[in-house]
Amino acid sequence: MGRRYEVDGYTVELDDDLRVVYRNPRGKRLQQVPDWLADPRFARELRNALDAELELVGLPEAGISYHRHYRPHRATEHNSWQSTPGICRTSLGREVLHAWLHRRRARLRAGLDLNGLVRVLAPFVHVGGVVDELLRDEAAAREFAAVDVAALVLADLPVQADRPAVESLTATMRPQDLLGTRSMPDLRTRIDETLPALSELQAAQAWKVLQTGVNCQEGLRRLVGRLSG
Repeated sequence: MGRRYEVDGYTVELDDDLRVVYRNPRGKRLQQVPDWLADPRFARELRNALDAELELVGLPEAGISYHRHYRPHRATEHNSWQSTPGICRTSLGREVLHAWLHRRRARLRAGLDLNGLVRVLAPFVHVGGVVDELLRDEAAAREFAAVDVAALVLADLPVQADRPAVESLTATMRPQDLLGTRSMPDLRTRIDETLPALSELQAAQAWKVLQTGVNCQEGLRRLVGRLSG
């Protein structure tokens, strides 16, 4: 991350490990931060920096797919937070975290498609154990548990399909990465039986939608467990 802000010669940095570092005009790190250095401009910049980290700002602009960077069915990823950053335990950090969770919930209520659900779930993989430590929320857990993944899958399939048949099919599938894999012959057979007369392109689209749904269901299961404690 590595963000740095300056006020009257003094600087505050949010380093790559999300540690807050204050320095005097000579660049020396301050072991104790005087009260007068609690400038609201620093707080505003730190709040924005942490918020950008939580929202994974920069991924789409950099052409990075959420499916590649943070897969909803994974418990963690290489770039996930391995521990709770100190800034998240401060009053400012807690405020930002809870506002961020509120926005995630608002997106659920507003309605979203399957890819939108991936985008809502992906950052929770990024922040990892912070949810367990600082964001337990029974009301939020109930909201995420109520997401109708099957309805989102049906809406994205290339052809109309019978819900019970699709749910029976996805019940036989396991979470797995979308990139670098493809449906196995036995799964392709089950797809053809459930969704007959698909073209090759439609079959590939259907597999991607079905697998995304299965992955999101697993991501929701993990997240609901974390929020519930």
